[in-house]
Amino acid sequence: LTDEADLKIKEVQDLKIKVDNAISALQKSSGNTLDDACFFIANALKLQASGVKEPIRLSNFTYQDLKMGSEFSRKLTTILEQKLVSPGGFNVTTEAITSEGGEKNKYLLIGTYWEEKEKIKIIANLRNADGKTIASAEAFLPVSWIKENNLQVKPENFQEAFSTMKAFKMNEVSGGNLNVETWTNKGNENIIYSAGEKMKLFVRANKECYLRFVYHLADGQRVLLLDNYYIGSDKVNKVYELPYEFECSEPFGVEVLQVNAQIENFPQLTTKKQDGYDFITDDLTTTLVKTRGMKKVETTAALLKTEKRVVITTMRK
Repeated sequence: LTDEADLKIKEVQDLKIKVDNAISALQKSSGNTLDDACFFIANALKLQASGVKEPIRLSNFTYQDLKMGSEFSRKLTTILEQKLVSPGGFNVTTEAITSEGGEKNKYLLIGTYWEEKEKIKIIANLRNADGKTIASAEAFLPVSWIKENNLQVKPENFQEAFSTMKAFKMNEVSGGNLNVETWTNKGNENIIYSAGEKMKLFVRANKECYLRFVYHLADGQRVLLLDNYYIGSDKVNKVYELPYEFECSEPFGVEVLQVNAQIENFPQLTTKKQDGYDFITDDLTTTLVKTRGMKKVETTAALLKTEKRVVITTMRK
């Protein structure tokens, strides 16, 4: 009887080793096409999370960890969704979750991709509702496939957008007791809009405050969408939809929605009217100073000042 038990234990151990080896092989697989890479990712996740039956929300993968999308990430999302359903066997949705609507998915699949010499490294992480990674996978795609299919792995205005991101990091405002949520009709993470699609903007604040919405366009221009909008006691914790609807059009690339909130009025920005919008003529540094203040101030008032940014990638159909 003891020999039989020992034999069973060995069989289980051997099986586990085979499964672990298979997972390891799939996690670091290479393929000649994006279909191959997505197939490897779907199968690796299936081996690790076969018990997941609830819907998985698939978010657009981003270039590195910069929250920037591209033509490649849009294509990747489309093919990966197919492979996750079959052969992966997962129930997948790409529908955005906004702060005001519905229950959040129990599982979220997020990822990034990185340029490594002659290959693109794709990393996928499946997380549960607590944010814990329960499965992960890696796949590699030859850069030659990207070139053959005439796809861009970076947004069109990458260098300009990267410089803008660095400017935002200087004297960054982080909220204390004041909290502001902002999102689009596609959510607030890893957002991609294609030419012709419509975008709506929403906000919600937890305290009385003044709001300023600045939209940084792909060509470097800035639009003042909403200024010194007062959130009174009757509007606290209520959703406000901006009275604008935007259609995705040229120029394409990374754009940023910047939302600031504070308990005092904002200093006036220099603007000019064009096509019904207030375009800011101040440069980026001046705009940030007039919106954030000269520097961080460690006072009670600083606890009632916050900033949120939503990175949005726009591109051709």
